[in-house]
Amino acid sequence: MSISINFQEQQKNTMMPGMNGVVSAGQNGEQKKTLYAGNLNLGIDPKQQRLEEARKKAYKVVSDAFGADRDFDRQLDEIRKYAIEQRDEKAAAMSDKKTAEDMIDALRKEYNVDPESREQEDLDWIMAWRKQPLEEKLDNPDFVNNVERAKGIMENLTEYQFRMLEANEQLDHALERIGDADNALVAIRQSLTDAETEKNKTHAMADAQDEAETIMDEANRAVIGIAMNEAKDNIEEKMKEEQEKAEEKKEEKEEQEEIEAERAEKKSVQEALTEETKEAVKEAREEIRKRKADDFDLTDVLGSDTTAMTDRLSNVNAALDDIKNKMALVDADLKGIRVDEII
Repeated sequence: MSISINFQEQQKNTMMPGMNGVVSAGQNGEQKKTLYAGNLNLGIDPKQQRLEEARKKAYKVVSDAFGADRDFDRQLDEIRKYAIEQRDEKAAAMSDKKTAEDMIDALRKEYNVDPESREQEDLDWIMAWRKQPLEEKLDNPDFVNNVERAKGIMENLTEYQFRMLEANEQLDHALERIGDADNALVAIRQSLTDAETEKNKTHAMADAQDEAETIMDEANRAVIGIAMNEAKDNIEEKMKEEQEKAEEKKEEKEEQEEIEAERAEKKSVQEALTEETKEAVKEAREEIRKRKADDFDLTDVLGSDTTAMTDRLSNVNAALDDIKNKMALVDADLKGIRVDEII
């Protein structure tokens, strides 16, 4: 199907740019094959992949429904472009018209020619005669006389007449361009109206468009669902991580409290042993001072029986070693609390 625009002015059909009939999809009915990057599966985002698949499906539905009518839409685009060109042409012609009219007004003021003068009368006559179609000139019985008069005026133009003729020619040319653009725009509007009416008669195209929109809507909803599930999984994962961290901190705190409790218990036992030992040494020294003997020996404190004294020291040392082993204390922990074998 091709679209033509009828211009009334010259009573002929003028084909617009690109209106040369239906263009086939490919020579011999073959379709061009293209490589779609989405088929390479290069780690595309699931949401993006879902949308791309939906776009491909929607395009296929519309393409199958329209078929050769794709060229019809191309023709409509060409007509719309031509309409834009004609509107631009009319705008430029309107600007030239304004310039010519301003020039004519300026010349009238500059030369101040009397409207009733022979100079103005000849100017008006020659401008009207030049605009008259040739057929009308030939049909006029005074054609020969008119030719002679026109020749006489043109050979003896005043500066005012010459400049006014030039400005009026510019005005006439601008008006002609405006008229042509208006005729083209009228024909374009009618052609577009007829084309849209014809297009809307085919329900398959409208149904295909609706189906394509439905496909994209479903894809969008699916993408939203994917995004919501991802967000939910992320939130649950973060909550799980926070809970694990809290439990780890709790365990660390409990272990630290247990260690502190053990340390406190050991410290209490050590302090008790230290106090008891210091008290025993204090009592021994007090006993020695009471004796006030310059040459006392260990037998004065522990007794004269050497065997008994040795047994006592052995018993004390054994008791302290036993305590140290049970409490896992080092020698430095008991420094100062063991009674030296020799004072």
